[in-house]
Amino acid sequence: YPESKRVVKLADIDTLLKEVLIEDCVEDVRKGIIKLLCSVQDYEGTTTPFIECVEEEIQDCCSGDEPYFDKYIRKRKGLSQTYKGITVPRIIMDVRSRILRTDAVVVDALLGQGEALDCYNMHLQDEAVKKAQLDNISYQQQINIIDGINNNQKKAELYKKVFTDCCDVPQVGCTCGCSGDCNCNENKTTTPENE
Repeated sequence: YPESKRVVKLADIDTLLKEVLIEDCVEDVRKGIIKLLCSVQDYEGTTTPFIECVEEEIQDCCSGDEPYFDKYIRKRKGLSQTYKGITVPRIIMDVRSRILRTDAVVVDALLGQGEALDCYNMHLQDEAVKKAQLDNISYQQQINIIDGINNNQKKAELYKKVFTDCCDVPQVGCTCGCSGDCNCNENKTTTPENE
């Protein structure tokens, strides 16, 4: 059953087999698994060992006890294979070549490593990105200059000139319809306050 599936590291295979098999079968099943892992066939039919048996000396640096040797099985270190310049960290079991029809090139661009644009359009796209970056740098420089001014009215006038279509707004103190610097006190009208 899927809910009863158990996965253990290769070094813990003995523990797993003892828990799920009767004692008389453990050693035979263990040997069968080890034999299969010692002779894995790759995509060319070459037999390659996937595992290695390691014996390490275990030192006890704290209590001063005598070292002992531990023997265990692990996946071979540095195991890899290469196919047409592509290196895979394990054994390549199967190789399949697929040819995409012309109408599938867009799918490859969306899902794979392919390019959806031809050279000319790729250059246009690169230039558009460069232009956007230069525009951002220009705006940032303009903001830095405006931020360096202490006069709030002058700041507002410059902000209007840089970032808006040049329409007069009350915030800059010029509502008379003139362009550029002006003195609007001549056209100022007063309204009586509500009582």
